[in-house]
Amino acid sequence: MNSLVATLNTYPKDDIFEPKYNNYAFSLYNTLTAGPVSWYLEAAYKTEDPINNPFGVIMRDTVAVVGDKFIQEPGSVLYSSISYAKSGLGITLEAKRTENFTFRTRPQAQLNQGFVNFLPPMARVNTYRLASRYNAATQELGELAFQADIRYLFNKDWTFNINVSNITNLDDELLYREVYTEIGYKYKREWSILGGVQFQNYNQEVYEFKPGVPNVQTVTPFAEFLYKFDRTKALRIEAQAMFTGEDKSVELGQDYGSWLFGLAEFSIAPHWTFTASDMYNVEAGRNSPVNENGEKLNIHYPRFDIYYTYRSNRFSLSYVKQVEGVVCAGGICRLEPAFSGVKMTVNSTF
Repeated sequence: MNSLVATLNTYPKDDIFEPKYNNYAFSLYNTLTAGPVSWYLEAAYKTEDPINNPFGVIMRDTVAVVGDKFIQEPGSVLYSSISYAKSGLGITLEAKRTENFTFRTRPQAQLNQGFVNFLPPMARVNTYRLASRYNAATQELGELAFQADIRYLFNKDWTFNINVSNITNLDDELLYREVYTEIGYKYKREWSILGGVQFQNYNQEVYEFKPGVPNVQTVTPFAEFLYKFDRTKALRIEAQAMFTGEDKSVELGQDYGSWLFGLAEFSIAPHWTFTASDMYNVEAGRNSPVNENGEKLNIHYPRFDIYYTYRSNRFSLSYVKQVEGVVCAGGICRLEPAFSGVKMTVNSTF
């Protein structure tokens, strides 16, 4: 509290407030089921609480300074979903409105520190390397989000899925839009193939605090093939490509430009998994690295992993060269910085 008060005392008079030590929160929720239809509704509210606005504006000597600013506002979340499942068809529709629902143990906490609650993002959680590069993190200060997911099982061999999400802020500025489609075929228990394409529109200025850059627009086709040699041995192959729009201000691709990605994974149940992959920057973008002459570089980013699973423990040893962004490995996705070197990871479930 002393730190917060000291910061507030540097603000212009109109932006100063008396911070509260405590606040209160509650939620109400209900599920209604009628045959194949299920409707879920939840509302949450918290009383006034000091929160941090990373896009706040502070007037200092007649100059508007944009950045972290403490404010004190009540918060609310309204969420609803309705789903239908029958005869091989599954449909889920979701909507969420969030306003000033940053809820932490201390207002100075950043990123994943000090959360009292959790607000899940209203977008598909992708695991493919390129399809997961741009993710829509929940905007706690304000967002209006919608998502629709349709799945259809034609028969025991063919499946189809389409997922559409659209997220704006409360001023109707587009933050994220995704259209994801996939179709899969399974031949007995021997092999299966899955393919699809993803379209994204991603507001990098908001999600990654990169001012003045255009929304990243991507088209990402992908395919996956799985072959089972026997009950314990299997080979999985992935192939992906990402094509970005043009950043006209620099006449290059948006962000890091366009990519190709390939992966081969061989597993020996129940313990061992071996993977090798490469991600290649086929078309340079605004943020691609440069050489000593200032020329954009097209770089390979290889990765090799060995995983060993024993009961509830998973051990991995990896050689990694990766670009900044969201990285998915072993079913776990996280935002990571650019890195080149060796990693060892241990995950245990108690």
